[in-house]
Amino acid sequence: MRKLLFSPLETLDDNETHFRNRGYVDVEIEDASDWYRTQANREYELIQGDLYRRMVELLGQESADYFVENWRAMVSVCDSGEMRQGYCRGRRPN
Repeated sequence: MRKLLFSPLETLDDNETHFRNRGYVDVEIEDASDWYRTQANREYELIQGDLYRRMVELLGQESADYFVENWRAMVSVCDSGEMRQGYCRGRRPN
């Protein structure tokens, strides 16, 4: 199976269509949004809590706060369903 990158602005169904239109067979699309949302939320809790002091030591206050804010924004779009994660695989026949 060969993996291809896809546009983050398209749906998983759109990407399946792109694979098939380019001659791929055995196309598999897996929605990983629930898993990713859980991971992103867990990581956000860590960087706000237990890891925050260490991030400040390594990055400085301003960079650590910027990093935490970026993660908050990502969690927000994951939780709302605006950002979805997925795996797309297909095989190109010889």
